[in-house]
Amino acid sequence: QAYRYRHYDTEKTNDASMFKGTTRVTRKGEKGEDTITELVTYIDGQRVTSQEVSRVRTKEPVTEKKLIGTIV
Repeated sequence: QAYRYRHYDTEKTNDASMFKGTTRVTRKGEKGEDTITELVTYIDGQRVTSQEVSRVRTKEPVTEKKLIGTIV
């Protein structure tokens, strides 16, 4: 089995209560994870082929939320 990490998205929202150029993270993003099962063939100890048998999303990525200041 192998694991592949999925990057999270960032959702940005303008905030009129904060000065321009400032940001604040309201929810931290988290990477997601896929578990991959492969069929691997070795000849004389050397990996010669691999074929993905299944891919299961074991953890969904969490979108990061960020406020962007707009007061000038």
